[in-house]
Amino acid sequence: MEGIPLSAIPIATPTVTVIPSATTVPLPEGTTDLAKSMERMNLQESEISRLKKELENLQELKNSFQTSLSKEKQVNKQIRKELQ
Repeated sequence: MEGIPLSAIPIATPTVTVIPSATTVPLPEGTTDLAKSMERMNLQESEISRLKKELENLQELKNSFQTSLSKEKQVNKQIRKELQ
């Protein structure tokens, strides 16, 4: 089988269309800042929600720990009474 030289294979070059800046519609002043601020605010709200859930979980864990500790103290107290 005879080899084909790479130079014989046509290579398609992509066509790039550039939109001139004169034809683009300029955004009103402050629009990008507003969009960025809204995005930041949404991220902050998401983070606040996540932190609230984490706080609730920690409070449940604290309550569970306190209940367990209280029960352990009662058991220890009973054991001391029985040993006396």
